[in-house]
Amino acid sequence: MIKQIDFDTAPSVLSTELTEGRRLYASDSTAAVIIELKPGGEIPEHATEEDVFFLVLQGEVLLSINGESAYANFQSLIECPRRIPKGMKNNGTGIARVLVVKMN
Repeated sequence: MIKQIDFDTAPSVLSTELTEGRRLYASDSTAAVIIELKPGGEIPEHATEEDVFFLVLQGEVLLSINGESAYANFQSLIECPRRIPKGMKNNGTGIARVLVVKMN
């Protein structure tokens, strides 16, 4: 059986004026969230207890991981180990979307 979850109907896990996060999948060991950042939208650096990877689905984001920053664009995948501070910002003029996968 195919289970389809769309961004617009997925549970919200983050909502600000410029940033929206929706959980598309969750299990005991894994979670998948799509983050949509409008221009100027950001997620401040924070650490998690899970290993994380980011896959840019649209646009470009400035990712910061453990004090180091780099731009990531469409189809770029960035890994980040658990307990390392990470954040992202959309400095562009269009919407950016990032798939965030957390793994225990």
